Amino acid sequence: MGAFREEILEHLQAVTQCLLFLEAHPEDTSSISELFRRVHTIKGSARMMGFGPMADLAHGMEDLLEELRSGRLRVSSSLLDAMLASVDLLRGLLDGPVDSKEERPDLQAMLHWLAELRGGRERAEPAGRIQEPLQRSGAEQVARIEAQTVRVDVSRIDAILNLASELMVLDAARRQWLAEVARLLDELEKVPGLFQGVGARDLSRNMARPSLLGARAGNRFRRMMAEQTELMRELHYQVSALRMMPARSILAAIPRAARDLARDEGKEVEVLIEGEDTQVDREVLDRVRSPILHLVRNAVHHGIEDPVSRTAAGKPRAGKIRVSLASKGELAILQVEDDGCGVDLQAVRRAAVERGLLSPSEAESLESEEAMDLLFVPGFSTSDVVSEGSGRGVGLDVVKAEMDAIKGRVHLESHPGRGTRITLEMPITLAFTHVLLVEVGRSVYGVPAASTQGIAEIPTAAVRLLQSREAVELAGRTVPVVRVQSLLGVESTLRNGAARFPALLLGSAERPVAFAVDQVVGDENVIVKPLGPLLRSVPWVSGGFILGDGRVALLLSAAALMDAAHRGDAVQAARSQPVGGGRRGRGRVLVVDDAAISRELVKAILQSAGYEVESAADGVDALSRLRVDDFDLVVADVEMPRMDGLELTAALRLDPRLAGLPVVILSAKESEEDRKKGLEMGAQAYIGKGSFDRADLLDTVKSLIG
Repeated sequence: MGAFREEILEHLQAVTQCLLFLEAHPEDTSSISELFRRVHTIKGSARMMGFGPMADLAHGMEDLLEELRSGRLRVSSSLLDAMLASVDLLRGLLDGPVDSKEERPDLQAMLHWLAELRGGRERAEPAGRIQEPLQRSGAEQVARIEAQTVRVDVSRIDAILNLASELMVLDAARRQWLAEVARLLDELEKVPGLFQGVGARDLSRNMARPSLLGARAGNRFRRMMAEQTELMRELHYQVSALRMMPARSILAAIPRAARDLARDEGKEVEVLIEGEDTQVDREVLDRVRSPILHLVRNAVHHGIEDPVSRTAAGKPRAGKIRVSLASKGELAILQVEDDGCGVDLQAVRRAAVERGLLSPSEAESLESEEAMDLLFVPGFSTSDVVSEGSGRGVGLDVVKAEMDAIKGRVHLESHPGRGTRITLEMPITLAFTHVLLVEVGRSVYGVPAASTQGIAEIPTAAVRLLQSREAVELAGRTVPVVRVQSLLGVESTLRNGAARFPALLLGSAERPVAFAVDQVVGDENVIVKPLGPLLRSVPWVSGGFILGDGRVALLLSAAALMDAAHRGDAVQAARSQPVGGGRRGRGRVLVVDDAAISRELVKAILQSAGYEVESAADGVDALSRLRVDDFDLVVADVEMPRMDGLELTAALRLDPRLAGLPVVILSAKESEEDRKKGLEMGAQAYIGKGSFDRADLLDTVKSLIG
């Protein structure tokens, strides 16, 4: 049944495309035969699977197409409307019960409409009513089916099976190598006896065999490790490729959506789709499906003019919308471009003033790019009337939010009277993320490589103050400088007076921002994991990942960094700490938690507030640190191996030197009984992880140590 549904939906999508082509080129009847073949196939398949109502409707469509194919009927708008409405109804019937005997007034009305058209009687709509949910359900049904299934090329499966076979062969070789190592160990056990009563020549001869076995085992081990690394890399690539699918699954619905909206608004539009075969991660396509449709609706509603206005402006009556997708390295670049009127920047400025976002003088002083950035403010719109075409009052902020969620970015450019182009840059796959590894303070962080325009070595002497912000000239362009050390509240490891410092260039190529770091360590493909409830309170972090040496690292959000730079607060904070300069901490805190990610998150929060922070993996580790080093406060989890947080607190209260040290319990155990037990053990505060709030933690710490 699943294969049948998928096949029918593919045929219906092809029928829709043929009908839209026929509407745009009514004199070109070459697509009619293809239409007839597709509808005939739908009829036959539906009849065989017991979908009688579907077969009846397809038969009615087939009869009408036969009149068209024979030349007895000509292409008309009412005929195309009826065929498109029939496609929508077929999609709805596909969701209904097999061979249903239920009376369907909408089906009877549609069959009557088709029969009237076949008899030469034009009617703009059927005499009966088509159920509204079925009229616009096509894209949603396609999305639902595709979310549950995926097609895999047989050659891809064969490649994975071959790799698995090679790994099994490698495993057998590994077992042989272990046997060789065992023999070598046996030989080495005899070594002490080789030194008794023998001369140098005999000793050399006696040691030859163990040395040979050792060299052979070492060489074989290195070869196996190199081969295993290559096989695992290829296997990961092939398995990741299973998630890839052609973008036509989301692009195919765009022409119909644009056509229907244009008809509703009395406009004419031609849609050009490019790059339908570009392979993109299925999850990425699912995330951008709605944003793309939103951009196309915006192009029709806000961009494309009505035919009279276009003719007066010397343009063709029908507006053009071009949607293109192409891969560029690790990125998928999608563009939605129209030849409409462009963005009315004065209307944007007026809307900003009317909504209280800016004063009249501030609005007038905005540069063109700054004014266009307002379109991404949540809820911002230049339309006074909320309608389906205007996105129901939802602005471009939803597009930006989705791009941020998948570590992509959006860029808008517009020219008055010539049109608008919106570019979405997104990762091709979410199975893994290519990150640049940077050192900030004494920790390593990741930044998505796809969000980075490049790396620059900036001379310290070249940094200047420009309108109270640090900036530097790079390639003839003035680029703002933001110190990541200050954003994270950590001390730079660069020496005082360093002549140069590295920086990542984030943002668009036209408006980059240089984010200063201590060191660029390298790059790596990593699997990014969400960080749970604590993540919401960490301003610059979007996930975590495991480094090759087993350490946990945090992924910095490029979008959040750019937002801070544009607001100016990050730049202002950065100016207070020169690179290589250091800062005086507000107090020393020891964070104790066996969960590495939670430990790093709490550490990042406290560091961002100016505290000097160290960490320990459990109570035993923490107690040994506290007895040899000075700290002002301890933040501890409860559930930990060897010694939990409550036992640690009790141990501190029994130690004369540490008895007065404040302890904050941060635990997932949040019952009133747990809180009471923690405070009775001697903790000064008890904070639950489930209801964790960054401000609560900082307020608590500040109340205890300032």
